[in-house]
Amino acid sequence: MTFEDRKKHHSNNSLEITPKMQSHWTTSLGWAIFLGLSGGIVTVITTIFLGRIFLRDLWRGNIYFNYHGLFNPYFIGFCLLFLTSLVANFYQLRFAFQLKCAINTKTQAAFEMAWLYFRNFTILFAVFILISTGMLFFSTVRIFTGY
Repeated sequence: MTFEDRKKHHSNNSLEITPKMQSHWTTSLGWAIFLGLSGGIVTVITTIFLGRIFLRDLWRGNIYFNYHGLFNPYFIGFCLLFLTSLVANFYQLRFAFQLKCAINTKTQAAFEMAWLYFRNFTILFAVFILISTGMLFFSTVRIFTGY
């Protein structure tokens, strides 16, 4: 049966899930759950350690921190990275659970909502990459110019 035949055969409100699609989606949602949970845990642990470093430098009277305080670019950048990463992992988990719901109920609305969550995850991951790249560029310029 060709794609056009399937399109004519099925109504727009039903979602046909083949066994092969279900197998691939089940594998994908398992990995999405794992990556969402482990990514969230790693984000929180990293933030705790980096927060301790920032607070230690702030309390010790680091000149750079005394000048900028909590508004220094690194602190703001790491806060943005933390929030972006945490929300991206949250959307990845929402995608996985919604995809599981779509597989179980075989409804178009659940499937569309799952891909909306995946779109949000992809956008936030791109923001995460852009912030990381900006921080890397800022650090490199600071190292080579002595700022």
